[in-house]
This record gives sequence, C-alpha cells and structure tokens, in this order.
Amino acid sequence: HPLPSARVVLLSGEAVELSPPPSPSEPVAVVRARVAAALGLDVERVMLVAGTRILQNAWSTADSVRNTGERDLTALVTENIMDTDDPQDVAEYASDIFRGFLRKNCPSTLAPV
Repeated sequence: HPLPSARVVLLSGEAVELSPPPSPSEPVAVVRARVAAALGLDVERVMLVAGTRILQNAWSTADSVRNTGERDLTALVTENIMDTDDPQDVAEYASDIFRGFLRKNCPSTLAPV
C-alpha cells in the first residue's frame, strides 16, 4: 500500500507547514530546502531526523519511513556558529561539522538527552 505523506515537526512539536506535504518519493535534500525556506533559514542550518536517525540527503521520504519506522520527520535547527573574527570570514554551521563527523564513520544516531 502507498506510504502516507510525511509530516515535519520542530523539536517543540510545532508542525512546519509545507504545502504540499512531503511526498514519499521526495528526496530528503528537497524536504530540507523546503523546511529551511518555510522557516526563513539557510538550508545548512536544518537537519531532518526520524526517531533517533539523521536522514541522509540522498534518501527519499519513503526510504526514511522504511529505514526508521517513523512517519514524522523532526527538523533540527542548528545555531549559526560563524566566527566573526575568522580572517577568511567563513561561516561554519553545526550541521556541516556534524556531517564531517559522519564522513569519518562516527555513529549517525542521536542519543536521548
């Protein structure tokens, strides 16, 4: 049977209104960009999580549901941690730093706090 559309919520439980809702075939990268636009943020500051798993950009929404068993996708908004004293004036975002850890084979799950 077809998978239902996913719903995106913030950690607070507040729904992020996306119209239309993410379809099962929609890539996570596209959903992230839509969430960022809806929140007025740079896409680099938004990570999507289902359960305790960080969703990979190449996954579709359906892959995310299958891989995690969760229908709701949670949007994590990271702080803009730009170093204004950096002579190169380069912005680093927590999500980019986290992705760097993932590329180094660090665990890709979030532990409950």
